[in-house]
Amino acid sequence: MATTRQILEQPQSPFIQRIKSSPMIDDKEEELSRSALAMFKAKEDEIERRKMEVKDRVQTKLGLAEEATRRLAEIREELEALTDPMRKEISAIRKRVDAINRELKPLGQSCQRKFFRYENVFSLLLKARTFGCQSLMNSAKALKFLYANTR
Repeated sequence: MATTRQILEQPQSPFIQRIKSSPMIDDKEEELSRSALAMFKAKEDEIERRKMEVKDRVQTKLGLAEEATRRLAEIREELEALTDPMRKEISAIRKRVDAINRELKPLGQSCQRKFFRYENVFSLLLKARTFGCQSLMNSAKALKFLYANTR
Protein backbone atom coordinates (compact mmCIF):
# COMPACT_ATOMS: atom_id res chain seq x y z
CA MET A 1 0.00 0.00 0.00
CA ALA A 2 1.40 3.30 -1.05
CA THR A 3 1.64 6.19 1.36
CA THR A 4 0.69 9.73 0.46
CA ARG A 5 4.33 10.70 0.15
CA GLN A 6 5.03 7.86 -2.29
CA ILE A 7 2.00 8.87 -4.32
CA LEU A 8 3.16 12.45 -4.53
CA GLU A 9 6.70 11.45 -5.49
CA GLN A 10 5.59 9.15 -8.30
CA PRO A 11 6.21 10.33 -11.84
CA GLN A 12 3.11 12.06 -13.09
CA SER A 13 1.41 11.75 -16.44
CA PRO A 14 2.23 14.27 -19.22
CA PHE A 15 -1.25 15.78 -18.85
CA ILE A 16 -0.67 16.61 -15.20
CA GLN A 17 2.81 17.96 -16.01
CA ARG A 18 1.31 20.17 -18.72
CA ILE A 19 -1.24 21.50 -16.24
CA LYS A 20 1.53 22.18 -13.74
CA SER A 21 3.51 24.19 -16.20
CA SER A 22 0.44 26.16 -17.15
CA PRO A 23 0.54 29.68 -15.74
CA MET A 24 -3.24 29.53 -15.02
CA ILE A 25 -2.95 27.04 -12.19
CA ASP A 26 -1.33 28.38 -9.14
CA ASP A 27 0.09 26.62 -6.11
CA LYS A 28 -3.25 26.53 -4.32
CA GLU A 29 -4.96 24.62 -7.09
CA GLU A 30 -2.01 22.28 -7.37
CA GLU A 31 -2.23 21.58 -3.65
CA LEU A 32 -5.99 20.91 -4.01
CA SER A 33 -5.43 18.45 -6.83
CA ARG A 34 -2.70 16.70 -4.84
CA SER A 35 -4.93 16.44 -1.76
CA ALA A 36 -7.81 15.15 -3.92
CA LEU A 37 -5.48 12.58 -5.43
CA ALA A 38 -4.21 11.62 -1.98
CA MET A 39 -7.80 11.29 -0.70
CA PHE A 40 -8.67 9.14 -3.69
CA LYS A 41 -5.68 6.89 -3.06
CA ALA A 42 -6.50 6.73 0.66
CA LYS A 43 -10.06 5.67 -0.15
CA GLU A 44 -8.74 3.04 -2.56
CA ASP A 45 -6.41 1.78 0.18
CA GLU A 46 -9.32 1.68 2.66
CA ILE A 47 -11.44 -0.25 0.15
CA GLU A 48 -8.58 -2.67 -0.46
CA ARG A 49 -8.07 -3.13 3.30
CA ARG A 50 -11.79 -3.82 3.85
CA LYS A 51 -11.81 -6.17 0.90
CA MET A 52 -8.95 -8.13 2.44
CA GLU A 53 -10.73 -8.20 5.84
CA VAL A 54 -13.90 -9.55 4.24
CA LYS A 55 -11.87 -12.09 2.28
CA ASP A 56 -10.16 -13.23 5.49
CA ARG A 57 -13.53 -13.55 7.29
CA VAL A 58 -15.00 -15.52 4.39
CA GLN A 59 -11.96 -17.82 4.32
CA THR A 60 -12.28 -18.36 8.08
CA LYS A 61 -15.98 -19.21 7.80
CA LEU A 62 -15.32 -21.52 4.85
CA GLY A 63 -12.67 -23.29 6.90
CA LEU A 64 -15.13 -23.72 9.77
CA ALA A 65 -17.78 -25.01 7.37
CA GLU A 66 -15.34 -27.52 5.87
CA GLU A 67 -14.35 -28.70 9.34
CA ALA A 68 -18.02 -29.10 10.32
CA THR A 69 -18.66 -31.04 7.11
CA ARG A 70 -15.72 -33.31 7.90
CA ARG A 71 -17.05 -33.92 11.42
CA LEU A 72 -20.52 -34.71 10.08
CA ALA A 73 -19.05 -37.19 7.61
CA GLU A 74 -17.14 -38.90 10.43
CA ILE A 75 -20.27 -39.06 12.59
CA ARG A 76 -22.26 -40.50 9.68
CA GLU A 77 -19.60 -43.18 9.15
CA GLU A 78 -19.66 -44.05 12.86
CA LEU A 79 -23.46 -44.32 12.82
CA GLU A 80 -23.37 -46.56 9.77
CA ALA A 81 -20.77 -48.73 11.48
CA LEU A 82 -23.08 -49.03 14.48
CA THR A 83 -26.20 -49.82 12.46
CA ASP A 84 -24.57 -52.47 10.24
CA PRO A 85 -24.03 -54.99 13.07
CA MET A 86 -27.58 -54.30 14.25
CA ARG A 87 -28.89 -55.10 10.79
CA LYS A 88 -26.98 -58.38 10.81
CA GLU A 89 -28.29 -59.26 14.27
CA ILE A 90 -31.85 -58.37 13.29
CA SER A 91 -31.54 -60.46 10.15
CA ALA A 92 -30.30 -63.44 12.17
CA ILE A 93 -33.11 -63.02 14.70
CA ARG A 94 -35.71 -62.81 11.93
CA LYS A 95 -34.37 -66.02 10.40
CA ARG A 96 -34.62 -67.79 13.76
CA VAL A 97 -38.17 -66.51 14.30
CA ASP A 98 -39.17 -67.69 10.82
CA ALA A 99 -37.67 -71.13 11.46
CA ILE A 100 -39.51 -71.43 14.78
CA ASN A 101 -42.77 -70.33 13.13
CA ARG A 102 -42.31 -73.02 10.47
CA GLU A 103 -41.84 -75.59 13.25
CA LEU A 104 -44.82 -74.33 15.26
CA LYS A 105 -47.31 -74.21 12.39
CA PRO A 106 -47.71 -78.00 12.03
CA LEU A 107 -47.70 -78.38 15.81
CA GLY A 108 -50.53 -75.85 16.08
CA GLN A 109 -52.53 -77.64 13.41
CA SER A 110 -51.95 -80.96 15.18
CA CYS A 111 -53.09 -79.46 18.48
CA GLN A 112 -56.27 -78.12 16.86
CA ARG A 113 -57.07 -81.54 15.37
CA LYS A 114 -56.50 -83.24 18.73
CA PHE A 115 -58.65 -80.65 20.48
CA PHE A 116 -61.56 -81.26 18.08
CA ARG A 117 -61.16 -85.04 18.57
CA TYR A 118 -61.18 -84.54 22.33
CA GLU A 119 -64.37 -82.48 22.09
CA ASN A 120 -66.01 -85.16 19.97
CA VAL A 121 -64.94 -87.96 22.32
CA PHE A 122 -66.07 -86.01 25.34
CA SER A 123 -69.50 -85.33 23.83
CA LEU A 124 -69.84 -89.04 22.90
CA LEU A 125 -68.90 -90.07 26.45
CA LEU A 126 -71.51 -87.73 27.84
CA LYS A 127 -74.11 -89.26 25.55
CA ALA A 128 -72.99 -92.77 26.57
CA ARG A 129 -73.36 -91.94 30.23
CA THR A 130 -76.88 -90.67 29.76
CA PHE A 131 -78.03 -93.71 27.72
CA GLY A 132 -76.51 -96.47 29.84
CA CYS A 133 -74.10 -99.36 29.30
CA GLN A 134 -75.19 -100.67 25.90
CA SER A 135 -74.88 -97.22 24.46
CA LEU A 136 -71.43 -96.95 26.01
CA MET A 137 -70.25 -99.95 24.01
CA ASN A 138 -71.69 -98.44 20.87
CA SER A 139 -70.03 -95.15 21.76
CA ALA A 140 -66.69 -96.89 22.23
CA LYS A 141 -67.01 -98.43 18.77
CA ALA A 142 -67.99 -95.04 17.42
CA LEU A 143 -64.94 -93.49 19.11
CA LYS A 144 -62.62 -96.05 17.53
CA PHE A 145 -64.19 -95.37 14.17
CA LEU A 146 -64.01 -91.59 14.65
CA TYR A 147 -60.40 -91.74 15.82
CA ALA A 148 -59.37 -93.92 12.90
CA ASN A 149 -60.98 -91.58 10.36
CA THR A 150 -59.65 -88.30 11.77
CA ARG A 151 -55.96 -89.13 11.56
